[in-house]
Amino acid sequence: MSPGLWAPSAWVDGRWQDGVLLEVGADGRWTRVAAGLRCPSDAVRLEGPALPGLVDAHSHAFQRAFAGLSERRDDGRDDFWSWRDRMYQVAAQVGVDDVRAIASHLFHELIEGGYTQVCEFHYLQHQPDGRAHGDPLAMAWALHDAARASGIGLTLLPVLYERAGFTRPTLRPEQARFRLGADEVWEAVARLRSVAHARFDAGLAIHSLRGASPRSIRRLVQRAQSWSGAIHIHVAEQTGEVDDCLAATGCRPIEWLLREGVLDARWQLVHATHATPQEIDSVASSGAGVVICPGTEADLGDGLTDLAAWLDAGVRPSDEVKRGLRRFVPEYTAGPAD
Repeated sequence: MSPGLWAPSAWVDGRWQDGVLLEVGADGRWTRVAAGLRCPSDAVRLEGPALPGLVDAHSHAFQRAFAGLSERRDDGRDDFWSWRDRMYQVAAQVGVDDVRAIASHLFHELIEGGYTQVCEFHYLQHQPDGRAHGDPLAMAWALHDAARASGIGLTLLPVLYERAGFTRPTLRPEQARFRLGADEVWEAVARLRSVAHARFDAGLAIHSLRGASPRSIRRLVQRAQSWSGAIHIHVAEQTGEVDDCLAATGCRPIEWLLREGVLDARWQLVHATHATPQEIDSVASSGAGVVICPGTEADLGDGLTDLAAWLDAGVRPSDEVKRGLRRFVPEYTAGPAD
């Protein structure tokens, strides 16, 4: 164990406290954070106040490559779906070395902005034609290398992604790089976790209800019954997604997850923009969290979630910083994003 750090003041448990001792274990995680103490003789005394590092809870690192290039309107109907088509054009062109370089650039920017941990929602898996790399995790290892070089902590989230929509059982040609089934996600996480350390871990992700079939979602949930790590999913991001989910399942996206009974403290609902008061209260009861993406929603015009309702219900939201833009909201995930 290290001798510890001592700060004259630090932000602990939602308020400033004086005389804070922070001790770190051999695994790189905090073992003790205690306030109201004099500086021990063997501790490293910090010169100023200490703040917890920020966590970027939702990142697609490769999208940093076209930051600023999508902020234009081609016609009066430009929206998320037209933005997505431009994103696909970028996704079709980047290789393993490109992803490593782009992610390294992004991760250094995050560190400069005060972020110490990033959760990478990773679905850029294969070669442009959909063929697997020699090592199927080549893209994942590129992200791992970029994080290690920058010094940021990385939670890598391989994504279950297998269809183009509720009524399209397969992926579109331009989505071929994203294909990953439930068992493949589970196997990828097992491999990634075999090299886990204080600054690197892996979790599970599901692209969305439109991007994965109920059968595959249930399969992944079944395999993760004893899983203690994080599970992330895009949900209720656009009104079109909500309408399509209603037509296909008879439920709104968050309502479907609640009906399935899968939500618990491991789950993070990404975006959750279009949520009803009843859904918010039920998510709070389940123990699940939400990842609010104000930069993305403002950029794409998808709408803004009812942040006050989430807070009043006791759900602690996390934030994302998409494509390297530095955004700040009052609440963030605290501690290692496992």
